[in-house]
Amino acid sequence: MGISGFINEGSICGHELMPMLWCSASPSSFVTFDAYERVASSMLDHLANLMPLDAVYLDLHGAMVTDHQQDGEGELLARVRSVIGPDIPLVVSLDLHANITSRMFATADVLVGYRTYPHVDMAETGRKAAKILDKMLTGVRPSKAMFKFEFLIPLVWQCTLVEPVNPYIKN
Repeated sequence: MGISGFINEGSICGHELMPMLWCSASPSSFVTFDAYERVASSMLDHLANLMPLDAVYLDLHGAMVTDHQQDGEGELLARVRSVIGPDIPLVVSLDLHANITSRMFATADVLVGYRTYPHVDMAETGRKAAKILDKMLTGVRPSKAMFKFEFLIPLVWQCTLVEPVNPYIKN
């Protein structure tokens, strides 16, 4: 998991980590309003009680759709941002298959995605996020850019071990 790499690297960097909440579900259908609000409220309450913080890291999937909105993670990130304010770094790790929305992109300072499928680099992605966040805490502000392809690659062709995707992740 991304969080495991983040915890490991964050500890090496000497940061005091303040866990809020961990939950998981297999990707399947819409998240119900009740489930979404229960988890979001718990997370935001914990976050508010931990303030002030130097930074926030979230290990998300990136393709959540709820029965009341299309951009579950975008809404969650906006709510997190409303608690922490505009100046606290917000770094997020995401699945390779994330559906990154303009709201997610605008709200988070950094989005770090897995580069492999099967996902053998989850912990590495968390470590990368921790290293970026560590640099941000010393004043480095990364730039960001987003480009969306006009097509989707079918899941059966997304394996990064073979062509057609493998040549693109080597760089």
